[in-house]
Amino acid sequence: LFTAISIFSSSPSVCICETTMSIPPCFSDLGKSAKDLFTKGYNYGQVKLDASSKAKNGTEFKAACSSQNESGRIAGSIEGKQKWSAYGLTVTTKWNTDNVFNTTAAVENQLADGLKLTFDTTMAPHTGKKVAKVKTVYKREYLHFTCDAEMDMGGVTLRDSAVLEYNGFQVGLNGSFDTANSKVASGTLGAGYSAGDFSVQGSVNMNSEFTGTLYHKPTKQMEAGAQLQWAAGSSTVDFGVASKYKIDSTSSMRVKLNNNGHLGLAYTQDLRDGVTLTLSGLLHAKNIDQPGQHRLGIGLDLSA
Repeated sequence: LFTAISIFSSSPSVCICETTMSIPPCFSDLGKSAKDLFTKGYNYGQVKLDASSKAKNGTEFKAACSSQNESGRIAGSIEGKQKWSAYGLTVTTKWNTDNVFNTTAAVENQLADGLKLTFDTTMAPHTGKKVAKVKTVYKREYLHFTCDAEMDMGGVTLRDSAVLEYNGFQVGLNGSFDTANSKVASGTLGAGYSAGDFSVQGSVNMNSEFTGTLYHKPTKQMEAGAQLQWAAGSSTVDFGVASKYKIDSTSSMRVKLNNNGHLGLAYTQDLRDGVTLTLSGLLHAKNIDQPGQHRLGIGLDLSA
């Protein structure tokens, strides 16, 4: 075997080209690794409790409750999910304290490999508002395509996106069309590059608003990211940096800071199997001595 490899590698007439074949992310997930560093793991401004469990027959249950520190408003939801793997079918039902019912039924890899169809309905009995969505996702090597149709009392809105990827380079387009007014409601063009331990992504929309993200994982314990936003005609750029450090197998620390002086801190600790505690806070560094400018939060996640 080694002799054969040596012959091929030493032959001047042989050219070995490696092509990375992978399924690209959907458009909304372009730059996700960097975006998660700014959003996940923070629950400042509220006290939150999440609980999840799984029955022997595979049925999954979730319950969530949160209390806002400033307003005192308490919100919650319960969710049930059942899967029939033999048919590629998943049915999810959710009910929240706003008295809104949501039911989704998804069928995946049945009509074609890589094709997922989702039927989503939302109903608010106290207002009579009803919304129905039909979502289509098709993903294969080099391609991730989505097409959603949302139907409500105002008409039908179509939302489409497509992402192409080749050897780590990604380019995508996302847009929506309002059929009631026969006009394009939104449109965004994005591009990026991903190479395992780092990625970079940028996008621009119809309003000439530019966004960019950068992600890097220098070690197994540490992740770092940056993001910026700029609108045409504006003289300022919104910029932020964030990082996550895994202290050990049970705990991690997060920190983020933007050019407005907002400093976010979060600490996550696994107290035991299935019990995770999160402490977080948002400090206004420019007004550090002024009370009422800072927010704290506590989160507890239970799973069985």
